[in-house]
Amino acid sequence: EKIKLFNISVDDILLAARQHHGIYELKAIKFAILERNGQISIIPEKE
Repeated sequence: EKIKLFNISVDDILLAARQHHGIYELKAIKFAILERNGQISIIPEKE
């Protein structure tokens, strides 16, 4: 998977999702974007 190329774990993605969107499940995330500054941006699925 592509996240292995950037040494990012699913836990890292879920942490960013919880902190910024209150999302606790992967299925609620449409996209996770690794920004140039190292932060992870989350695009949630439509409700």
